[in-house]
Amino acid sequence: MRTIRTGFAALMACVATAPGAPYVVPIVNADFEQTSRPLALGEITNGAGGVGVFVGTRADFFDVSPDYTSPVEVPGWRTNVPVNPATVVRAGVMRPPILSQGEYITNYSGAHVATLQISPMQQTLPFLVQPDTRYTLRFRAGIGRFDSDYAAFAALIAVPDTAGLYFRGNPATVTLVGTVSELFDAPGNTTGVMRFVTIEYVSPSVLPANVQGKFLCVSIIGSDGLPRMNFDDFSLLATPVRCAGDFNGDGLVDTADLVVLLGVFGQSVTPGSAGDLNADGVVNTQDLAGFLGVFGTAC
Repeated sequence: MRTIRTGFAALMACVATAPGAPYVVPIVNADFEQTSRPLALGEITNGAGGVGVFVGTRADFFDVSPDYTSPVEVPGWRTNVPVNPATVVRAGVMRPPILSQGEYITNYSGAHVATLQISPMQQTLPFLVQPDTRYTLRFRAGIGRFDSDYAAFAALIAVPDTAGLYFRGNPATVTLVGTVSELFDAPGNTTGVMRFVTIEYVSPSVLPANVQGKFLCVSIIGSDGLPRMNFDDFSLLATPVRCAGDFNGDGLVDTADLVVLLGVFGQSVTPGSAGDLNADGVVNTQDLAGFLGVFGTAC
């Protein structure tokens, strides 16, 4: 029976044979260091378009018109990209400047940070929201020196596909955890210093209907006016709170769980519900192969 294990099953076995073991959900360009060319001191991209989309830059973060003589590609992250290239996008990747009063921001890693004033920025991850999972989103955030105090607005949201450009509050998106009334006072009363912020979301055993089949997305935004919020070093950790294959929640992956799977085998079901090991909405040989890979384990 082991000979039918597929690449999917092997992956599920890696995750599930260590019950409750956390795994990293990859974020492309999580530290904003991937740019198609080095940025000059104080230079900021005029938005971000992901792989294959080049954007202009501004010499500093004041409202000067962007320059397109040497455009920059920023993988992973996206903003609204203006139809009119002269339009200023107040969100992008920046190499922090050194002002006459001192460094604009400190305690970041590498050479770059994301800096956002009004415009949002996001990254949709090619991973469906899973049931029975604790998602821990961690990042650095801070207000630039000499800016007024503010808060770090970041959210983990669920979106319907990986192609569209979705932000928090868009139709068809669901905020899993974020900052409606939760003001993450990233730098406290110390402007110019970044520090770590952590937010968490624990998904239920049966995902809500408006979350089923949706993808994870990291969405960030700056202030509602003058202060600029800076971000760096994103990470997303997923920790199963019930091990894969334990459909009845008794702490064992055994024949009782196999009966549950076989009872819905070949059917279309609610994504992530009992029997649908890979949360794709269909109980089939992929789910069976993954289940056999962890059969007999204890959670």
